[in-house]
Amino acid sequence: MEKKDTCWFSPNLQRDMSVRVYGHAGLPLLIFPTQDAMSDNFENFGMIDTLANDIDSGRIQLFCVDTVDVETWSNVWGDKVWRASRQESYYNYIIEEVLPMIREKNSSEKLPIAAGCSLGGLHAEIVFLRRFLRLHLFLQIKLFTVLFVSLLTVVLHGQHGQNQLYYK
Repeated sequence: MEKKDTCWFSPNLQRDMSVRVYGHAGLPLLIFPTQDAMSDNFENFGMIDTLANDIDSGRIQLFCVDTVDVETWSNVWGDKVWRASRQESYYNYIIEEVLPMIREKNSSEKLPIAAGCSLGGLHAEIVFLRRFLRLHLFLQIKLFTVLFVSLLTVVLHGQHGQNQLYYK
């Protein structure tokens, strides 16, 4: 199985961050580790062995990231404003640094699926809701607005297009 460790200095976090990549091709999975863990967490818990056939066959490619949980979520005695700011920097690191790296290394042209266990699942959900659903949510709101305006037109004017509708 192909396994590569990538490390770079993150401008968003002002420190070195690692991403461990498993596989050579396939649907990209952005994997967040459990609370306070790093990019080797998924392997340490046997998940890579479990997914080995899918990784080796090129069906999936995993991109396992480090976290800053020790500085944010787990730092219960730290300054709340700083912790929130640090978490926002982590989100920006994922969006501005990790996602472009995934697009560069993965040729599938598919959006990555964000996944994780424990607090990693929460990180995945945050990225999904803030990044990927925002575009779809905007389209749904726009569609809802068009439907609402169309319905309002029918109710107020009693007609829509060529069909005559009457309301009492």
